[in-house]
Amino acid sequence: MVNASEFESVLRQIRDKKSSESVVIGSSVENKLSWMDDGSSDLKKKDLVQGHIYVIKDGCLALYLGNDPLGYYVFYCPVTATITNCLDGKYRTHQQTLVQYELQAEFVIGYFKKVMHSVIDKAAIVHLKTLPCIRAEFSLVDFEDRYREWYEASEAVIEGLPKIDWDSEKQDSASLGFIGAKDLTPGEVYYTGGCWRATYLYLGRDSDGMFCWYYVGSVADLLKNDLREYRHRMERSKNNKKCKRLANALSDPGAYLSSEFVDLIHSQWHADLTGLDLG
Repeated sequence: MVNASEFESVLRQIRDKKSSESVVIGSSVENKLSWMDDGSSDLKKKDLVQGHIYVIKDGCLALYLGNDPLGYYVFYCPVTATITNCLDGKYRTHQQTLVQYELQAEFVIGYFKKVMHSVIDKAAIVHLKTLPCIRAEFSLVDFEDRYREWYEASEAVIEGLPKIDWDSEKQDSASLGFIGAKDLTPGEVYYTGGCWRATYLYLGRDSDGMFCWYYVGSVADLLKNDLREYRHRMERSKNNKKCKRLANALSDPGAYLSSEFVDLIHSQWHADLTGLDLG
């Protein structure tokens, strides 16, 4: 039996870090996390980031930990969300999201924050040879800057946890098209995952060094270049997103693009952020 005080004594030796999180949960259609129920927007191995949370086909919320030395995937799945198909008038669509969106989103954020201060429950470890059907990233919070220390703290007091091959996760991101923090350009549009409902205008970094983003729910709204709108709906993250330039999405076989975004790419549009105060 693991003593909670033993875990806390190990955890106290680790630098306490704040998780990066978006400041807007958003209940509007444009802001809601959503995905396709037919698997057409499912994420691939290259889309996964350690320390991020993902929505599995059955609603399970899985914290991706990495791969073991044999290449098996290791997830931590302590909770399941209730999902539903979105309505278009009276009819259900193939697009899915969380039931009672705001309540579940706030619960999941708070729940995983508490998980980071608790010892791992081995029953919630999922060890898989092949990648499960990952519908989308739960992008409202991530623990990229602390998940490894949390896992290693648990390893110190629990026997038999899967060994994570940390070195295997050090990929050449540039060769895969991912953009490093120093190469981000304010005013340029980027996307994460398969691009579907995962497109962002990069606004720059604020005075605290936080990355500032505007979620692109509507291309028409984006093209208005309304600085007040950008500022009002701005999201901040402590770390850079694992993103690619939208301009290169046409050559990415894993990117799902609507006609609006195809037109946006062809227009070579760039936001004019002159006068935008990020705070």
